[in-house]
Amino acid sequence: MPRSRGGAAAGLDPSDARFGLLLQGLRALESTLRKMVDGYRRKPESVEASLDSVEAVVLSTYDLLVPAFRSGGVLWARRREESQFLRIHQKVVDAIATFKPVRDHYRALEKRAGQHERRLQAVGEDSGTRVAYRRTCIAAISDFQRYVSGLLAGLERFNS
Repeated sequence: MPRSRGGAAAGLDPSDARFGLLLQGLRALESTLRKMVDGYRRKPESVEASLDSVEAVVLSTYDLLVPAFRSGGVLWARRREESQFLRIHQKVVDAIATFKPVRDHYRALEKRAGQHERRLQAVGEDSGTRVAYRRTCIAAISDFQRYVSGLLAGLERFNS
């Protein structure tokens, strides 16, 4: 966002210490999200082991940004973006919440299947469902990471 369009006239103040803290926190969260998404693209099943971790990063991002969008917050000038952030945040939270029981169900089946070979075959035949939910979850996480990355890039352009 160029200064001519956003600048201090829009209420963003890079000299505000809260702005610097917001950028610092957002950089760390975006970097973590980017690494996670890269790992999921490389090995999609890895999302299953780190689902709680990615959920924590998503919630930390929410905790950082929502107060900044609110009245008196450092991003008050960009408060119209809050609804977009909340939509994409809800999408990723829903995808994680939907995938967790699917992941847990298949883990339990695999554990029991180890005892009975026929069950193992049944788990393998039905794994397409697991993969579909996993893909949906990874796509939502990727969308969230892209949004956070874009917001960060815009704020850093403004800050320079």
